[in-house]
Amino acid sequence: MSCPRVVIDHHITQDDLGAVRLVDVSAEATGRLVYEAVTALGVPPSADAAHCLFVALAMDTGWFHHANTTARR
Repeated sequence: MSCPRVVIDHHITQDDLGAVRLVDVSAEATGRLVYEAVTALGVPPSADAAHCLFVALAMDTGWFHHANTTARR
């Protein structure tokens, strides 16, 4: 059995890998998009996943310094 592939990104990409694409170029970080996708499924992130999402947010936003960074939850 194969699982569906999903590409989640905040960059314009041409590498869709034959997958469902969840791309939002207005998002400040891919980590936010992953968080929104997971919570939309009704699954709270584990502590380990939350840690990884924090790192993703921090890295994509230049430790929250880039101009497109918002206080949005």
